[in-house]
Amino acid sequence: EWLRGGFESCLEPHSRFIGCENMIPSQLLTEKKRQILMLSNNSERVNLETIYKRCTVGFYNCMLFLDNSKDVARLGFTNKLMNAAVFGEGAMCWYQQVHGIGKLKVNHNSENVVNLHGLVPMSIVKTYIESFRLSNPKIVPFKGLNFQSAEEIEAAGVTWLEICNLADDDAKSFVAEFAYRRETLDRFFADPELVITSSIVKVEYETENEFGDPQWDIIKFKLKLRPEKTHDGDVSLLQHRLSVQLVGGKSASQIYQVSLHSVHPKYQIHVQVEDHRMPIVETKETFHKYHALMDSLNNEMKVRMLIRVKPDGNGPLGEMCGCC
Repeated sequence: EWLRGGFESCLEPHSRFIGCENMIPSQLLTEKKRQILMLSNNSERVNLETIYKRCTVGFYNCMLFLDNSKDVARLGFTNKLMNAAVFGEGAMCWYQQVHGIGKLKVNHNSENVVNLHGLVPMSIVKTYIESFRLSNPKIVPFKGLNFQSAEEIEAAGVTWLEICNLADDDAKSFVAEFAYRRETLDRFFADPELVITSSIVKVEYETENEFGDPQWDIIKFKLKLRPEKTHDGDVSLLQHRLSVQLVGGKSASQIYQVSLHSVHPKYQIHVQVEDHRMPIVETKETFHKYHALMDSLNNEMKVRMLIRVKPDGNGPLGEMCGCC
């Protein structure tokens, strides 16, 4: 008995060793929620175990107050009950009951604070964080990356894993979003003969000058969709061809290879640019009006892409997988 009890106590994590308490400030709970949870108005901090036992939905609602999934993971290591609540198979069902399917937005901000636990299990959050840390792409949007579905998170996670598999230290990766104005898209979908251009995305590649001091080569990108008719016998089909406009070729200190890859669960775009000094790159990518890209563009008003940049003299820029 003594040996078994001592062994089990060693296996059970304790909050003072983890650095996270299973408590939250009481001001995060409204008066109505405090009444539902049968909590007194005097306590300044609320025990999450108490909330979990009295009102499980309330517990997972509190979890959504935490904007860092790492804090949720730390909570899961405080004791066995919290471990089951955070890492258990039923957690996602409770989260969906709290926020409703398709109504929650989560974020990976530009300071690498990851808030994904409301949409995907913690096992996927762990893989996402580890693969992002190893691949180390720079998030270009100031507000970070917003996700509206588990599929979007998984698509991003797969992209980070692909960067890790390439293992190219000379290639630097950037996650960017080419945005479009709502009024521009409304005109475009009303008149498909129009050409639309995205916002400018800027990336900076750090290198050294002749004196060994750091300098940054800046390359700017725009996406263009222009109409193009294809003919198959007597049938004519209007599609839109994707082209990439590059700016900064003359001011850069060296020639760069560039590749652009979509980060989306419903479509794949892969563009290779052998020389970044080319002002316009016409791609082989064409899209009809029923293509998933068009539907995504209309709803999300952006195209999220991974941009990889590598000096021309450092070997070929490995291609990302286009089959998944």
